[in-house]
Amino acid sequence: GEEWDILVDAPLPIDVGWVVFDDNYGGNPVDASGTTTVTTVGSISRLAKYWNLKDATTSTVKLENQSVLNGMDVFPRRDDISTNLGLPSAPIVDGFQTSLNVNYAAPLTFFNVSVNGSSIPIAEGSAGAPGQRWTGTNFSLTDYTYFGFPTGSSYDATGYGSQSIDDLQQDYEFRWTGVQGDTVINGKTVHIIVSGGSIATLYGARSFSIANHPLNPSPGSTDPFLARIPFEVWNKDLGIQINYEFYDRSQSDPTAEGFYVWFPTNRVYGQVLNTPYDPAHIADGSTGGADADKYTWNNVWYKSTWTVGDVVEIDYVNPIQIGVDMFNFTTTAPGYSKTLALDQVGKINVFPNPYYGVNTEEINKYQRFVTFTHLPEKATIRIFNLGGVLVRTIDKTDPGQFQRWDLSNESGLPIASGFYIAYIDLPDLGTTRILKLAVIQERQILDRF
Repeated sequence: GEEWDILVDAPLPIDVGWVVFDDNYGGNPVDASGTTTVTTVGSISRLAKYWNLKDATTSTVKLENQSVLNGMDVFPRRDDISTNLGLPSAPIVDGFQTSLNVNYAAPLTFFNVSVNGSSIPIAEGSAGAPGQRWTGTNFSLTDYTYFGFPTGSSYDATGYGSQSIDDLQQDYEFRWTGVQGDTVINGKTVHIIVSGGSIATLYGARSFSIANHPLNPSPGSTDPFLARIPFEVWNKDLGIQINYEFYDRSQSDPTAEGFYVWFPTNRVYGQVLNTPYDPAHIADGSTGGADADKYTWNNVWYKSTWTVGDVVEIDYVNPIQIGVDMFNFTTTAPGYSKTLALDQVGKINVFPNPYYGVNTEEINKYQRFVTFTHLPEKATIRIFNLGGVLVRTIDKTDPGQFQRWDLSNESGLPIASGFYIAYIDLPDLGTTRILKLAVIQERQILDRF
């Protein structure tokens, strides 16, 4: 339960003996001892994730070194308990309440996918791999982490792919412009993309060798080659078309009648190669070439029965980058709208009504009041009894909507129980409001006369 700093002044290496005593939890004591050789002196540092709030008009820092994120203090932190839950997670400064709900880590998957502008609902992933799959009328796709890493590495178990937050937070459009048609190769019909779409790299297949692929320009070779696919890939952040590569997951015989270059009814794997589009470029990430660190995300197209003109958008979380990102917001100065105030006249009211001996907002027996609500800045409230006698006049000239009446007359004495009429004159609006109020007083014991 204690922490120790060990200061080593002796020349290295140095042997440090140690003994660990078991606390006998769960069985007989098992003590241990040994010697550890210290060969180097190291240090560990940690970056504190603080946020500040500055008045951009006056350049005055209003909040400094705030470490409460998502309602919890993240620095310092304890792994065994939730720390500092009592701290204000949304401090109020100059009338503004500020709270942060942000993420520092690189995205693990996309957070929104849409088809032609409509978001696709979330469904659980499958195929024996973690991840999530979005399912729509025409499309199913996933961040398929079997093929990549949850940190965003795009490629296979060799770990290729960018680890940069700048790269992984970028968003994409898949513009389905390809037209499917047929051709005959070696006497067999092959379904190809005859126009539109883009040129991408085919680098492999699950159940056959691409050496036998009907479009392989070097039959017998397993080297990646180019083929037309039914969509263009566009980087939304950069506004440019980028490269793509794909892998045939589902077909088994490339020499069979009716083979598809892009299989629309079952899985095709793809990787986003985040480099400017070059229809003559063969991606070399699969061999550890120059493209290896340029991939960002995997796509698994479970099916892709597209219509020309369809657009699939994939958006990723934009995490906070320390020292880079900031939020700016502006406010509107308070103003007065006569039209809005006139619309609110019917809402002018008084509570509690009836007043029955006590108001829950009162804190002692000397504080008795009712409250008028939805009042404009200027109002004159005249209180009459049922005999038409003026009991009290209250002039309101403040910008708030509330006005209290302490249930006393002009002489400061408590009024009697009974019914009263409140005639409210609204000079700036040119109208009035009349309310009825019932008051039932407690027994009055006056301190002085």
